[in-house]
Amino acid sequence: MLIILLVSLVLGILGGWLVPILFKSQRPYGLLGDILVCTIVTVVVSFLSWNYIMPALGFQDGWIKVLGATGDPFALGLISLWVMRKIKS
Repeated sequence: MLIILLVSLVLGILGGWLVPILFKSQRPYGLLGDILVCTIVTVVVSFLSWNYIMPALGFQDGWIKVLGATGDPFALGLISLWVMRKIKS
């Protein structure tokens, strides 16, 4: 679980920092706002996915569980930043 938390933190920080490059947009809430939102969403969804969603789908151990618990939450973090930009504009 500690590895998932660390990977989620790193992905959230990188995602919040790299979003303007991906979306070609300005930071309406600043760099700190982007990093905080992406990190919080990534960590919370990662925790829920690791503890509840992946075991319910039948993935108890293995790399698929790790990828599922980090990849999908990272994408959700990016989507939440996109939604924030649409709300702001």
